[in-house]
Amino acid sequence: GADFTKLGFMLQEKCKSETSTSAAIFLANQMIYPWIKHPLQSCRSRLIEGYTSGMRAGNSEMGLWCHVTAHVILSYQVGKPLGSILSKCYTLSTQCEQLKLVFQEIIVRLYWQLILALVGSSDETTTLNSQCIDPERLPVENIDQQYIDINLFVFLGDYEAGAKVALDIGDKYDKAYANNPQVMTVNFLRGVALYAMARRTRKRRMKSLKYLRHAKRARDKIFGWLKAGNPNVSHFYPLLCAEQAALDRKHREAKKLYHEAIVLSARTGHIQYAALANERYADYCRHELGDEDEATFRIREAIRYYKEWGADAKVEKLNSW
Repeated sequence: GADFTKLGFMLQEKCKSETSTSAAIFLANQMIYPWIKHPLQSCRSRLIEGYTSGMRAGNSEMGLWCHVTAHVILSYQVGKPLGSILSKCYTLSTQCEQLKLVFQEIIVRLYWQLILALVGSSDETTTLNSQCIDPERLPVENIDQQYIDINLFVFLGDYEAGAKVALDIGDKYDKAYANNPQVMTVNFLRGVALYAMARRTRKRRMKSLKYLRHAKRARDKIFGWLKAGNPNVSHFYPLLCAEQAALDRKHREAKKLYHEAIVLSARTGHIQYAALANERYADYCRHELGDEDEATFRIREAIRYYKEWGADAKVEKLNSW
């Protein structure tokens, strides 16, 4: 992939066609580089350049794809403040509507719906919010709505509903958007929801094993990407391993892995996942170890990170934990 991408950029430079520059930048930084040793943060910076190039050359479709990916999709994934992404959603959706770029507009408005729910500006969570999407004008594919659902359910702590979506999605999202970085996020969140329910239903053996089987598949998939050199899942893997250790009651290992997940997420700027890892650690401390002091500390840490991210709805929920 990297060699073909390099060759493509060399050919594009020889042709001196600025019209195709934004398309090349988009494909490289959305579909290839994130999987081969390029952090999403650096891909995001190059996509911003792709937007400028595309609009200057009159290639508004690829220019807007670069803009949407950089300022909404990747900004959300790398943990940029939700308020800053929200401010972009209105502007970008208007731009997409004016240029009649329907799919780009749908993606922006789905993220708009997601962020409104997380910041607490909407009571709507898993139904299409009319403030964001008119389903008659903008028909949403079920798989795209499920991506929003899995994010909301996990971050708002409804693991049962999240696991239901996780089982329903299966590999469908991977097949629909094979090289999209959102595939990484979906598999991680599926794993979190499924592990949470495997532990919660431990006394109902068959149900727990069903959740566990699918959770392990998600974890193994992420391990495969990590082993292949993907730098964008290094903070995902320790949390899923911590959940497995917690389920196996390997307490020393679980503590070490939860801590590793928190540190890696925070160090790489993924504050939403540092928050989630603290939250899961708190649940483990309370329900598996009976350690209320550590659980309370971890919840306070989760609140701190969620507040920094701008997820006020989640902060309010955790304040009564």
